[in-house]
Amino acid sequence: MRLSPHSKSAPLIPLRFILLAVLALGLAAPAASAQDDSAPDTAVPKGAELETFEQQRDFFMDQWPQLKARLEEGGPEAGIAWINNTFTNDLERRVLYAYARMGVVQQEWDGRNLDAYIPIAEAGIAECLRQAEAAEDEETKNRRNNTANVISYNLGADLAFCWDDEFEHTEAHFRRGLKAGEDCIRWRHELGNPPMTLSMAHWLRGIHRLALEDSAGALEDFSESLRYAESAVAADGGSTSIEGGNGSILLGHGWVSLTKLIMGDESARGEYDQVMDIFREQLEGDDEHAAEDARWYVMQLSKIENMKLGDG
Repeated sequence: MRLSPHSKSAPLIPLRFILLAVLALGLAAPAASAQDDSAPDTAVPKGAELETFEQQRDFFMDQWPQLKARLEEGGPEAGIAWINNTFTNDLERRVLYAYARMGVVQQEWDGRNLDAYIPIAEAGIAECLRQAEAAEDEETKNRRNNTANVISYNLGADLAFCWDDEFEHTEAHFRRGLKAGEDCIRWRHELGNPPMTLSMAHWLRGIHRLALEDSAGALEDFSESLRYAESAVAADGGSTSIEGGNGSILLGHGWVSLTKLIMGDESARGEYDQVMDIFREQLEGDDEHAAEDARWYVMQLSKIENMKLGDG
């Protein structure tokens, strides 16, 4: 699922900014990185100046007008060619591809749609895997593979059908999102990533299974997602009960119980209503961040509830 920008829990999907903030920890190369230090001079900042989320975000937004122009003139292929032909610094390329969604998905431009976004994300994944293959040490290889993993996750998340967005979502998008989820599950196991990231990856595969009418498969993934979330929350000393009010736990129970309802299991109604009642209480509470989180959670679940069980 997507979490709100303020969410301190890290379960299922992040709101569009959360994984980008995480990327700042993994995109920057060590100061002594040969691939960055030996890159030819360009008219843009060097890798050493792209170590924080803010620096990386600002770098991308500085380049966005030129990328936008290429996209509008020649589509995603022209945008990809511009990145690959203009930027020889590996870190700059990683940043541009990892943050591309901030422009391609979130900014207005002629030709903006999910079909234009997919090849750009795929080019970013391929670039990070290329850099991983060329890495001279295991740590760098893992970091590059993890950036590919994050780009894949963001792609799959944006293709999901549970957001209140203006994009047309098609079966082809859901199938590509399903692949993204499968890739993320595999990568996160291979990289030894923490439980909450596996919670997110299983949610991602589950939401696309649900979109493709595979409710039983979706339930398996949502249940695994909840299990990993419970493991992560418990390890941090948090409550894993519904009554504890942790957003990750509540959201996990929400998706599990909603999927059971979609499958005709009315015994899940009580749990689903309990989750939604707690979210609505948080909406009315004094904690602005919790209220913002709850707004996103209610939006996600309500949209699919209306689509699958209501008139929508």
